[in-house]
Amino acid sequence: NCMGRFDEFHQFATALEEMFEGDPRFQDSVLPAWFHPLAQWDGTDDDDPMNYDKRAPFPVINLLRAEEVDAVVNSGATQGILDHNSAVLIEKGIRTLRELYADLDAIGR
Repeated sequence: NCMGRFDEFHQFATALEEMFEGDPRFQDSVLPAWFHPLAQWDGTDDDDPMNYDKRAPFPVINLLRAEEVDAVVNSGATQGILDHNSAVLIEKGIRTLRELYADLDAIGR
């Protein structure tokens, strides 16, 4: 099972993305969006609050319709989301995020 260990999950998610990009049936129609309990952005420390932007209590891959994502992005509706999320995560701080995450983890077990 590759879903528990982040490095194996990331390899699986990357392979999935490459498969969609390389297959003309899916190339411009499917966008995988993944989340993992141990997700960590390149160049960040484990205690960086921004890592929680890609974390979820369980490993998950959402398959999004690229056309719909493009429409929302082109409408301008997504402007400011990253800045807002960053500000909220930094304001909450790593201690609070870990506590909230632990509560979610306990619910899922």
